[in-house]
Amino acid sequence: MVGGGSIPRWIWQTAILAAVLCAASAAYPQASAQDWLDKGNALRQSNGEYQPPDLAAYYFSKAVEKSPNDANALATLGQVYLQLQQYADALKAVERAIRLEPRRSSHYLLRADIYRGMNQRKDECTDVRKACELGDQNACGQVKARC
Repeated sequence: MVGGGSIPRWIWQTAILAAVLCAASAAYPQASAQDWLDKGNALRQSNGEYQPPDLAAYYFSKAVEKSPNDANALATLGQVYLQLQQYADALKAVERAIRLEPRRSSHYLLRADIYRGMNQRKDECTDVRKACELGDQNACGQVKARC
């Protein structure tokens, strides 16, 4: 509880995040997709996760709004949604990235991670194998461990 115990902390955190998001949009009305990508990437930590992930998802979704055919932005948005355990949104973003770049193995590995989070082992294995078929040696090494 915050403020004398009357208002739960999560309400304060949500209100602060909403204020930050409104300020970000107002401050960057002419921002390009690359500007939004840069803002999102600035939140990437050394462990590969984004902090705070909600803000990163917002920045990457703005990048996708500005450039809807940017497979990199879509995949990164999917990665952040995966971190947030928003699997349906993550899957939607990564599937769009795959449609744009069907020969990019990293998209299939990311989708495999999403399927793992959703406990869909068969789909996970299909995507790890697809990444291996595309020449990703790391994926080939993962086939035995994951499937």
